[in-house]
Amino acid sequence: TTYNSVYVCSNGFLSLTDNDTEYGNQGIPNALEPNNLLAVFWDDLNPSAGGNIYYETIGNQFIVMYEAVPHYSGGNPETFQVILDSDGSINYEYLIVGDGSGCTVGIENGAGDDGLQVVFNGSYLHDGLAIRFGTAPPLTWVTADPVSGAVPVEGSEDVTVHFDATGLAAGTYEAVMFVSSNDPVNGTIELPVTLVVGDDISGVNDGLPNVVHLSGAVPNPFNPLTDIKFSLPRDAHVQLSVYDVSGRLVSRLLNENMSAGAHSVRWVGRDDSGKSVASGTYFMRLVADGEASVKSMVLVR
Repeated sequence: TTYNSVYVCSNGFLSLTDNDTEYGNQGIPNALEPNNLLAVFWDDLNPSAGGNIYYETIGNQFIVMYEAVPHYSGGNPETFQVILDSDGSINYEYLIVGDGSGCTVGIENGAGDDGLQVVFNGSYLHDGLAIRFGTAPPLTWVTADPVSGAVPVEGSEDVTVHFDATGLAAGTYEAVMFVSSNDPVNGTIELPVTLVVGDDISGVNDGLPNVVHLSGAVPNPFNPLTDIKFSLPRDAHVQLSVYDVSGRLVSRLLNENMSAGAHSVRWVGRDDSGKSVASGTYFMRLVADGEASVKSMVLVR
């Protein structure tokens, strides 16, 4: 819902619809007013005894700041602010926390039946803390092409997944791709995606790779068996598993400590019960040394 106004309450909260001034903070969610709530520092505050409350618009941001506002019960005053951004994100920032043990912090919807509670009457806030509510930033390191299309009955369509490590720090990046269709059984399929970025991902050191590397299955496509190849930069505990397109575990091929170097594990197209699996796309997932890698393989019978 888009709003063009907001109520600012002296008791440390904002509401997009309610002009309630309730000073007895509640847990979140709660059907009682105030609702459509931005509880930055909801407590029994007393601006009439000191401090100031400011608001300002800077660029695409609307900011409300409480400066040195005391509690009714006395004690050290509070200095904090809330920033509403045009991208829909909400930021709470706390410069000075005098006594944060009795407040509510979070957000709540208009009906009071859904919300995110950060803290209720607990010592969580501290000087210099920031809390952000918002959707996850858009993924830039993985894209798919095409993103939509029609597949004929008993047909197939290739989708190319592009990876781009430009600007990414070294580390492991994971995401889930959702493939939706009119399939009455599997309307949505979740595909795990992992990108490992290293300083020199293809380099070697004394004959060993610098990072965990899952080479993939050879041959691929295969019938009825294939060898899954990977290499380790150091001794590590290894899990190697096979999943189907619905994300169900088909077979756990490895779950043990292994030495550094190159390895190959054969999969014969059977599940953990020994039953042959159907033709189709499967995913091998390697977890070792705190890193995870996923690649696909196709069984054609």
